Amino acid sequence: MRGVVNSYGGIMSQPQSNNAEEQFRQGIILNSLGCNEEALEAFRQAVQIRPDYVEAYFNIGLTYEKLNQYQEAIEAYKKVIEIKPDHAEAHFNLGVIYSKQERHEEALEAFKQAIWMKPDFAEARFYLGVTYDKLDRCQEAIEAYKQAIKVKPNYSEAHLNLGLLYLTLGERDLALEQYRVIKFLDRSGANKLFHLLYKV
Repeated sequence: MRGVVNSYGGIMSQPQSNNAEEQFRQGIILNSLGCNEEALEAFRQAVQIRPDYVEAYFNIGLTYEKLNQYQEAIEAYKKVIEIKPDHAEAHFNLGVIYSKQERHEEALEAFKQAIWMKPDFAEARFYLGVTYDKLDRCQEAIEAYKQAIKVKPNYSEAHLNLGLLYLTLGERDLALEQYRVIKFLDRSGANKLFHLLYKV
């Protein structure tokens, strides 16, 4: 580890700590400064000292995602799940990566696992809907968006996607219902839906 942040926000050299929690804290600080490679090294040191350090592996995954190194991120999240199978956020993040890679069936499974572990995980329900939408499984997408809204009533993106999907299916009245909600939540999204509803 090359250094930690001093009280003035700089980087100062210090001997590498053999304490896993200290390495983890240094990784968090370095990540917040955008020093991703240095943060990775700190997190790696943390898991070397403590091989079952779930949150260090999770932050390795997050950092690799920042670097667009998705295969390495996948491996880190899988390690999290190996140690702690009910880590909902790791399942969710896997799903997001799989979705980016157009591995939609794997994404569906990951989002379902996240929801199973954490039923009130609105974002996982939303992304489940997005993935069903991409696969043209419209009714399942509608149900997923509705469930996301049930958990998080002011979830503007879910209302917007639901409205757009209803419009695609020719359900204009149902799309209009979503517009009436979203106009109080997200002006930009409401305008988009309005223009499609009224072909302005």
